Amino acid sequence: MKESGLTSRLIVACTVTMPGCVIFKHFDVATDGIPDLSMTWNRRTCWVEVKYMEGETRETQIVTMKRLAQMGKAWYVRFDTDDAGPRTVIYDPLQPPYTVLDPNRIGRGHDTKWVAEFIRKELEAA
Repeated sequence: MKESGLTSRLIVACTVTMPGCVIFKHFDVATDGIPDLSMTWNRRTCWVEVKYMEGETRETQIVTMKRLAQMGKAWYVRFDTDDAGPRTVIYDPLQPPYTVLDPNRIGRGHDTKWVAEFIRKELEAA
């Protein structure tokens, strides 16, 4: 599976998990650093940057994600593989790149439903 396929699956999972959620998939080659997705649900908005395996994170993305996380909700969602097999990891942009401090943000498999449920809980709590 490619990043685009996982992003599409995540959009579907979020639509099912958060009925009425407004999701925009951002793709503009002229505007560098904009996260892949923005979602508004429960009168709150979050930003999500999706990465697959060794997907490159550009400096402009890092700066933008940090700014968004300082003012609201933003996460990197990385679908990769470790010694135990496929996994999904949710990273906080305010931590050093790809540092996971919370074991509750590591899921087995490439689990878009788990990510959607995480986002829902975060937007409910905000």
